[in-house]
Amino acid sequence: MTAEEGFGDTIQFVRYASLLAARGAQVGARVQPALRRLIAGARDVTHVHEEGERPDGYDFDVPMLSLPLLLGTRLETIPAQVPYLQVPQACAASWRARLGGGLPQVGLAWAGNKLHRNDHNRSVPWQVFRRLAGVPGLAFHSLQVGEALPEMRADPCGVNDLAPHFADFQETAAAISAMDLVVSVDTSVAHLVAALGKPVWLLLPLAPDWRWLLGRCDSPWYPTMRLFRQTQPGDWQDVITRVADSLSAGQRDWASKKGLLFCKKEAKNF
Repeated sequence: MTAEEGFGDTIQFVRYASLLAARGAQVGARVQPALRRLIAGARDVTHVHEEGERPDGYDFDVPMLSLPLLLGTRLETIPAQVPYLQVPQACAASWRARLGGGLPQVGLAWAGNKLHRNDHNRSVPWQVFRRLAGVPGLAFHSLQVGEALPEMRADPCGVNDLAPHFADFQETAAAISAMDLVVSVDTSVAHLVAALGKPVWLLLPLAPDWRWLLGRCDSPWYPTMRLFRQTQPGDWQDVITRVADSLSAGQRDWASKKGLLFCKKEAKNF
């Protein structure tokens, strides 16, 4: 199986290795270099190769995004068992120690790749998104990398910038494994969090990408994902207000119950 689109697409569709393995296949994955270490830990992937490599010993080479059609996927048969990506225990433990305990840990990602043709619709300006960092009783960490970082670094609002620690997606995944929740726009981070089986709140434009469907606040692809949709084109202020209110409610629940915030069981009921 060969990656053919962006990082998020690879993370989403590598799950189909399990369906191929159930049919008796030995599954190799050819992926982007930044994903190689992460995909090496994917369920039922036996070998990982980088883009451009031409490994021997395979009978078929299938584009990842063709697998749902080839395997007859319907809405009710989407393979949504998570987690299907794993983080080495030592890496996860290192990040738990680095982030510390006490308050619930919340990751943030507000922008995608500016070269994406729909990025102007899916990314949120930091000056709008930063309002979430004002919700009290939570520890916030930036999972953002790339061109959107300078604006946040000039006005961090107490958000912990983790970008210097991210050599590849496996390191990002290890950081996410130590968090209670991630709030993200429609970019690879959201797919990564959900593939790890961690709670993620996804912010969507009024006209979203096809995979998120319409008129629902959950995703059949990811059981720990909650969707926050625009109700008017371009109106992120309303979305951020609803997310901030939900964060405040979740923090109050955590404070009163003195337990973990945004656990998987709760996320399924969103």
